[in-house]
Amino acid sequence: MANQELGFIVRTVEIRPGLADATTDEVSQMLTTGLYQIVQEVEKSLPSLPPGGWRVLSHNLTRIDRHLILTFLISRES
Repeated sequence: MANQELGFIVRTVEIRPGLADATTDEVSQMLTTGLYQIVQEVEKSLPSLPPGGWRVLSHNLTRIDRHLILTFLISRES
């Protein structure tokens, strides 16, 4: 069985002032396009991470005040 290396990639998004009072679900729906672009950027950046072979295992979206924090758990076989 191969060993796994794990890592994290974290991105933040500032919520516009007009969205600050929205629920987390409302904010997520409004920012779907922007979040999709961030996910695509992360996927495209994986091949350039040394030493290569990384993939996204899972992700999490957390809201803290006026910020969304996207955390990606990445792994590769070592």
